[in-house]
Amino acid sequence: MNIIWEIFLETVKILALFAGVLGMVFSLLLIYSPEIFRAVGSRLNYYVNIDKKISFLDRNIQTRSYVYNRNIISGILFVIGSLYIVIFLQYKPDVQNIIRIFFGTENYFSIMEIIFKSIVWVFKLSGCIGIIIGLILIFRPFTMSKLEKKMNTGFSTQPIIDKLDQTHQDIDKLVYKHPLLFGLPGLAASILLIVLAIGNIIE
Repeated sequence: MNIIWEIFLETVKILALFAGVLGMVFSLLLIYSPEIFRAVGSRLNYYVNIDKKISFLDRNIQTRSYVYNRNIISGILFVIGSLYIVIFLQYKPDVQNIIRIFFGTENYFSIMEIIFKSIVWVFKLSGCIGIIIGLILIFRPFTMSKLEKKMNTGFSTQPIIDKLDQTHQDIDKLVYKHPLLFGLPGLAASILLIVLAIGNIIE
């Protein structure tokens, strides 16, 4: 597992170097040749129709009839699945071993252990809630149906889609109007990224 982690880190270093070089090229273009930068930007501009891409989120998928017509089977499956999660998380996971497998070092043990244990407790709580839902579904399906109706709320994605579809030409105009103001910080950040990436790769 340490080999996979090392490969991942090396890939990140190479990608950081590539991003730094690319950023430096674009920053230099913006400073010395804004017209070429504008032409390249126009070529790279690509319109994505967000409405079509995420329209499936607004689809209404009916599962009520299936669950409530087979409430005993559904409830038993809920209870079994939730019990398995709770029992597994109670006895099986070795948090320190998981951290050692993925990170191969004890430097991050205290932080990562807190994060992993928090995740485990969240899943345990979800499992306990799942058991309660399963039991209500088996013995009191009408109660479950009432609770579901009270908690069931619609969420429209259209306002988000409208915001994502908006174009902001003012930003482009501001950048082209002040190429040095935006180009120099971009160049400095790109050089810093290149230096850090090369330093990490040489190590």
